[in-house]
Amino acid sequence: MSHPSLKYFSPTHVLPPHAITRPNQVKELYEEMVRKGWHGDALVGYWFNDQVQLLNGTHRRAAAQIATIPFIPIVVWPFKRTLEAWGFEEWHVIMRSGDGWGGKPHDRPVLLSNRHV
Repeated sequence: MSHPSLKYFSPTHVLPPHAITRPNQVKELYEEMVRKGWHGDALVGYWFNDQVQLLNGTHRRAAAQIATIPFIPIVVWPFKRTLEAWGFEEWHVIMRSGDGWGGKPHDRPVLLSNRHV
């Protein structure tokens, strides 16, 4: 079985899981990152082709980019392992939807933490 690895990436070189839905949160995170730098848990993502697609952290990634944090921590899982954890059916629903999540923001599946991967 493939295992995850902690890597560091520029926030401009990873793909967020969805569009920014809470601009005020980005602003608050940005202000905190300017004062303290990156803090908190690593984000979670998976390798897909030659890029890392994030499973969480849209707003933290955006704040880090605006605050010009050069590298952010990401626990990166192999795509196959991520697919096994979610299951093909759930993955298919998510990927075929127009917004990437199959509905309105409050309808998104709760699969965005380390415990699910």
